[in-house]
Amino acid sequence: MRSRIFSGAALLCVALSGCGTEQAAGPTGATPTVTPTTASPTTTQPTSEHPSPTSVPLDADSPARPVCPSTIGTSPTLVPAKPTIGGTTDALVPDQVPSYAVVCSYPAGSNTEQTPTASSYRLQSSVQVKSGLEAIPDDLGHLMAGSGKNRPCTAMGGAQTQTLLGLQYARGVVWVANLAEPNNCSASSNGVFTTPTSLGREFTDAARTGVWKLTTPTNPCAGGSPGRAGADKQLAPGDPTGLVVCVESKAKPVPVDLQHRLQAAFGKLVTAPSQMYAQCSGAGKTAYLVFDYAVGPRVWIQVAPRCTPQVLSDGLQADSAGEVVQLLEQGGYLS
Repeated sequence: MRSRIFSGAALLCVALSGCGTEQAAGPTGATPTVTPTTASPTTTQPTSEHPSPTSVPLDADSPARPVCPSTIGTSPTLVPAKPTIGGTTDALVPDQVPSYAVVCSYPAGSNTEQTPTASSYRLQSSVQVKSGLEAIPDDLGHLMAGSGKNRPCTAMGGAQTQTLLGLQYARGVVWVANLAEPNNCSASSNGVFTTPTSLGREFTDAARTGVWKLTTPTNPCAGGSPGRAGADKQLAPGDPTGLVVCVESKAKPVPVDLQHRLQAAFGKLVTAPSQMYAQCSGAGKTAYLVFDYAVGPRVWIQVAPRCTPQVLSDGLQADSAGEVVQLLEQGGYLS
């Protein structure tokens, strides 16, 4: 039997909002500024009237506000210009609050089209994000690196929209690109740094409400992990502030001393890049460990002695759980 990482009964996908599920309507505390266009969602080649996205200026000394290009190429991670400011080669955005943000939306047909005929997509709307900008550094600055290719995903068909988030900083502009599609499985990129985390739903929510808001479940067992920075190098990266084990979708706290012993045990395992699924057989318990952090996303780790691999996370996996199983059994978390 093939098993993937679960949150209770929910599949842990590489996405901030889950996989193939509908989110609740976003907040309405700010009125979005929308600049619609009359252009068709179908495509045109760039012209003087519809310039290429690469023509968007990026002046590091006196940056103008980002302006949505009237057309965009069909690559899901294509940005109008690569960032030239610090903090964008190893993270999606710098550790600063942007002074201005805009979401650009480009209808991109359906993901059921086997051979897309478009060579570019036309701008449908340009929406200023007026609220929530202070959360962007923490929400987008701690995501795991990676292309997102060859990762398991659902296969629901439906409409999709190419999206851009343009952010203005004191010394330049950063663009982030993502394809909003039904499965929420598209990678996101600033043109230099790419993460497997899909931001399509967050971008479309911001375009609808004019508010940036990343919804993180209060119950750590109620949602999966988008992939934390460093999780592709360590099972429990950085300095977690807490650990719970999910038992029947309820969080069971782990004492600090046991948390540290588990972190050390995870650090001793022989790991490989995660394939995001496991082959399981027979009866047996499965533990879902959730490490929490002061800022940025949580880290989920599945420990299942009856499966191969026995340890599975969004960044790494290990065929043998080693001492981790003994520690969990002694603490009554896996019995």
